[in-house]
Amino acid sequence: MEEKQIGFFTKVKISLTSPKAYADLLKESMGKAIVYLLLICIIFGGIAAIKDIVTYEQVINNFSVNLKDKVPDFTFKDGELNVAGTMPIILDDDKGNPIIINTDATTDKSLLDNYSSGILITKTELFQKISPTSTKETSFESLKTMTFTNANLSNWLNISKVLVFFTIIIEPLFFFGFKFISVLIITILGLILNAIFKSKLFFKELYKLSIYAITLSIIVKVGFKLFDVPTGVFSLFSLLYYGIGLVYLGLALKAINKNQQEIKDSI
Repeated sequence: MEEKQIGFFTKVKISLTSPKAYADLLKESMGKAIVYLLLICIIFGGIAAIKDIVTYEQVINNFSVNLKDKVPDFTFKDGELNVAGTMPIILDDDKGNPIIINTDATTDKSLLDNYSSGILITKTELFQKISPTSTKETSFESLKTMTFTNANLSNWLNISKVLVFFTIIIEPLFFFGFKFISVLIITILGLILNAIFKSKLFFKELYKLSIYAITLSIIVKVGFKLFDVPTGVFSLFSLLYYGIGLVYLGLALKAINKNQQEIKDSI
């Protein structure tokens, strides 16, 4: 008799609310499990990408207005920025989300310490402070081959407004790629649980279950990102992220072992 197909949203419901029913998901092929992970990443990675697009769009628009009205003449060449005028130049300070330009050789990101968010542009780096505890750093080293001034930078900014929308396509794909690694880590740790609960599953089967077990972790990660809560690899969030996945996997293995024992006892 042909097995009844389990729909995507049913799989989401089981993954989030019924670890005891993971045995039903185990009957699905690895290919279907990977498609499930892809769809989850497209949906929630897309939500994260939209948030990034809105943020980048605001930064680009803000920078474009300031570039036209307030930024003095500058030249970017060989990976270094040179700006005419007395440093530092602070734009939009009254809005609490400033753009600070300081091309002095001794400049560091401490200039952003008095702000909860903002941008600092130095001679060789750009610092984007997203929240009081999270700052992204971008070096100009990779732009060494580029040369531009006020005029042609305006053209680049207009182009970047179009390119930024590709984020909604690219970001979920990167999200999907990184989740493969996350699932692998949970699977490796799950080998210990597999031994404890004596569920006697193979690595491939554990990997399949880990895909479903990581569902809530993915949702929580995106939720944290939407509220600008740090989720770095070496942050406390990592313990929460993998801890949730392992709890779900452990509950599933416990249920599978119990089911195997009941079948054995009935024979």
